Amino acid sequence: MHPGTTFEPAWNAPRIPFTRVIVCSALCVVATVSNAIVLATFVLERPIRKHVSNIIIVNLSISDFMVGCFSLPFFISEDIYGGWTHGEDICKFHLAVSFLLTSMPVFLVILLTLQRRLAMCEKTRYRALLGHKCATLVIIAAWITLFAFFIFLSYAWPEITDTHSVDYSYKCDMEYYSAFGFSLFMLVFENAIPFIILVALCMNLTLEIYKRSRRIGFQMKPKADGAASISSNNLRKRASCQDNPSVSCPRKNDLNQASSTSKESQSAADDKRRPTEKHGDFARYRKAYISLGVLVMFYLICWLPYVAVNIISMACPLCVSFNTYLTTIVFLYSNSAMNPFLYALTNIHYRRGFINVLRLPKRWL
Repeated sequence: MHPGTTFEPAWNAPRIPFTRVIVCSALCVVATVSNAIVLATFVLERPIRKHVSNIIIVNLSISDFMVGCFSLPFFISEDIYGGWTHGEDICKFHLAVSFLLTSMPVFLVILLTLQRRLAMCEKTRYRALLGHKCATLVIIAAWITLFAFFIFLSYAWPEITDTHSVDYSYKCDMEYYSAFGFSLFMLVFENAIPFIILVALCMNLTLEIYKRSRRIGFQMKPKADGAASISSNNLRKRASCQDNPSVSCPRKNDLNQASSTSKESQSAADDKRRPTEKHGDFARYRKAYISLGVLVMFYLICWLPYVAVNIISMACPLCVSFNTYLTTIVFLYSNSAMNPFLYALTNIHYRRGFINVLRLPKRWL
């Protein structure tokens, strides 16, 4: 099962099209317009293009833009007419593109998480491992490889296996769905493996942030408390001996020595505090980690229901209703409309782009 497919004829499928069509139409408009603003901002705002993370984000936006202007209109058409009405050739191309637009965001989110980890933990080798040129080549290779793979599955699978199980007069499905073994492989390849990799990277990045926050917090603790207390004690003794002659006064040299000791200790404490550049780097990484966490969290919220329904339907085809399946597809597509607003929330350059295009008050910047 996959976004943009219909599994039952219109006369058998329980349908509630009106609400779903309205919601999908709104998602289509919002995803197309908002991602177009993100792409325009990337072109117009030069500072954005300097960061590798924004190259990954703009490709994620390209994928979301194509969902809004390509995948969602076909999905709405199927919902209105109760089945596929565009023929076999358009169906196969539509399936290849829909599979690509479902798989590519997973790859890009994983790549973005990996980029944030390398930027934090491999600063000396970061540009060599995933610089601008390397990231661009990896992303282009991923687009081409995935598209070629899904085009092959869509067009060549029926000829290679000699299986023609789909009636394209009302239905648009991949032919390999009839092969349980390959369907299971695709489920693991598209969903299980990316999920495990993403969770592992996020946990590793969280642990690294925690370790560094503790290390920097320890370095920022002042070390001169003991010397400062010695100096203040000597000063109090000096004042009390002047009021009471029976008390022996500390010599002036002792006071000078204590004062110099205090200054040296304070200077040492200042040296401990001095790595402000390192602390500033950590603050920047932590902010990037938080923005990444928001993006990954919303992506998983929209993606996991669709994955769960696919797994359940493979084990028990009659356990998942048609409307439940379509609802998870709508939920999956909603992430394409949501992402641009997450970019604007966490990045001042994208926020400026939205404010300029939508003529919003400058105080929102």
